[in-house]
Order: sequence, then structure tokens, then C-alpha cells
Amino acid sequence: MLLLIRLWIADMIRIPKNLSTNFSKQVNSFRFATRFRTHPDSAIKRLQQIAFSYFAQYRYCWLCQEQFTPSPPSFRFCPACQLDLPRNIGKCSQCALPLILSNTADTKTLTCGECITQPPCFSYTVASFRYEFPVRELIHRMKYQKQRYWIKALASQLIMDVGDAPFYKTGNLPELLVPVPLHHSRQKQRTFNQAGLLTRQLSKALAIPYRKDVLVKIEATCNQAKLNKAERIHNLKKSLAISKRRGIQETITGKHIALIDDVMTTKATAELAAKCLIDAGASRVDVWCLARTPKFRNND
Repeated sequence: MLLLIRLWIADMIRIPKNLSTNFSKQVNSFRFATRFRTHPDSAIKRLQQIAFSYFAQYRYCWLCQEQFTPSPPSFRFCPACQLDLPRNIGKCSQCALPLILSNTADTKTLTCGECITQPPCFSYTVASFRYEFPVRELIHRMKYQKQRYWIKALASQLIMDVGDAPFYKTGNLPELLVPVPLHHSRQKQRTFNQAGLLTRQLSKALAIPYRKDVLVKIEATCNQAKLNKAERIHNLKKSLAISKRRGIQETITGKHIALIDDVMTTKATAELAAKCLIDAGASRVDVWCLARTPKFRNND
């Protein structure tokens, strides 16, 4: 690609004016051509700067391919596609379970029956989407087809939702981010941990440190996609633990921690991981995830 750019600039092929007149003038200017002949490396960097300044103003939607002006700049979806995404609005205030509510219901204080009768170990959940089409398909592509770029696209909404969450508006954000781990055999097969990549995006955007070695998966478990909650709990039993690395215990003692995962389905994984962190001395554990599965799934 770099060689093609060099050849293109060397031959001074002019960019069509319908792309951007200003862009064309900057690239085809005499000053730029002189710089390329004398300092080709700096000319390449300048070309990258010019291209970024132009394309930062306009972006193609990752779903419908329509051109749009992103607002905020981190969004990868056009406004029309953003409206079509299954946003998790009416939800449980503790586990973010999507609820069927009337228009007058106060979603900030509602708690689902399961969280009332069996309160989970974690205190609060931020889940941007319902686990439905097309978010479900995007997450499947990310996990099973190695299309990791969807993480950044979906994480932008999660970052916005964390900033708008009533529990964090006072500045009481978690002090540490911890991803849900994969067993080393699963990670070797997949080549990456989607929760770890998501954690890195959140840490960079929110300026919160993260540790990917706090929790470890000590036993490989079968795929949980088609298991109910009782089967998931049995499947996960004793599969997670706190790492025995030096300094881990001191890192989490007394800390407010956010547990990061891609999808929360039955809360089994989140509850087990939160219990491990609380037992190890964490003062509070919250859960941040891209999507939350409804009680009754929509099989569209």
C-alpha cells in the first residue's frame, strides 16, 4: 500500500475534484511535490495528515454504507442506523434486564423480580443494547469470524452510556476495569479475548486503568450459548478464580471495580466473577457490557 502511494505521488496523478477541491490542491501543490522529491518520508506523513483531516469530517456508515457526518466523532453508524439499533432503554436498574414497561414507568428505580428475590453480587449494570438483530449478528461476527473492528463501533455507545449513567454522573466511576477471562485453550483457538479488547477501548476513552490478569479461567467450559441459567451455573462452577500473581491482591483490595464482558445472558458468569472479586476484597463490583439478553428472546 505504501509503495502504491509513493508511485501515485511520484507520477502526480491528480485527485478528482469531486472528492475535495481543497484536498486535491494540497496534494498536487508544488510545495508538496518538492517535499516528496527531497524528503519522501515526511511527505508520506503529510499525506496521511491531509487525508485524516478530510475523512474525519465525513464517514461511511458501517451498516448501510451511507456517507454522514459523525456526531460524536467516535460513532461508526449513521443517525438512521443508530435509531434502528436495539437500545436497552427500559431495563432493571441493577442487572439491566430489558423490561416491558408502560410509558409512565420510572426506569431509574425499577428492579426486576429476580434481583429483588436473589440480589446479585454486583451493584449496577450498564448494557447499551438488547441482544437482538443486528447487534447479535455483529457480536457473532466479532467473536466467531474474527471481525474485531466491530468492538470499536459498538464500544462508542457503551462509553456514552457510562457517562450518562446516574450512578456515575457524580464522578464516582470505578477505579479499575477487569475483563472476563477466556480459558487459554479457547483464547488460543479464537486468538483474542473480546472482553479484553473492549476493556482496552473503555480504559483509553475513560482514563481508567485496567488489569487483564486479575481473573483467570482455571477450567475449560463448554459453549454456553444454548444453556439455561441452571446449566450455566453448573457449567461455570469453580471455573473462575483470582490470579495468584504477585500484587494482584493489593490491586483489588478496597477498589470499586467494573467487570467488562460482551454479553450478559443469565448473569451466571457476572455473578461468579463478581463474587470472586468481592471475596478477594473489592469494595464494589459493577458490570459493563455491550448487550443484555431479554428474558424472552426475539428470534427475528
